Amino acid sequence: MRRRRKHRRLRDVAVFSVGSADIDASTDAVGGFLTGETRAALNVQGLLIFDVLRDNDAYHTPAVCDRLICTGATGTNVNDVALLLIRR
Repeated sequence: MRRRRKHRRLRDVAVFSVGSADIDASTDAVGGFLTGETRAALNVQGLLIFDVLRDNDAYHTPAVCDRLICTGATGTNVNDVALLLIRR
């Protein structure tokens, strides 16, 4: 039961991670965002959050939840931002 309480608190959390993509980027994605609802969205797609974390899948995970940020090449590779928001 303790684990359930921890997961309920995740609904008040959002993580954004965005980086610039030089012209030689291998994908059109520059980042993604995940929220407390991401776990449920992954479950609907038949994915388990623990498997996703283990696999370090930073492209397909946000893509299946419609949370992938795609801009295409930005022409630079010097900007990376990660942001964690927690509602209190």
